[in-house]
Amino acid sequence: MTIFFALSRCTSISREKDAMRYEFHFKGVYRGKKVEKIIGKSDIKLEINENKEYVLKLIFLSMNKTDLIGYVKKITKLEEISY
Repeated sequence: MTIFFALSRCTSISREKDAMRYEFHFKGVYRGKKVEKIIGKSDIKLEINENKEYVLKLIFLSMNKTDLIGYVKKITKLEEISY
């Protein structure tokens, strides 16, 4: 099981069969492969809003072309993080 973290903005929310699907804007590389979008999946509806930024903790599931697909383990609104 590979866990990864990302800072990203949610661009789309939808339901996919029995799971929720959250799309996040991302430009980067994961294990040498180009990533243009992160797709986070969850069995429950999470408190995520489109056009808001989040820190994501995901379990890697797969890569589909330039889409990195992961199961959402934890999510934190960027605006709630204090330093």
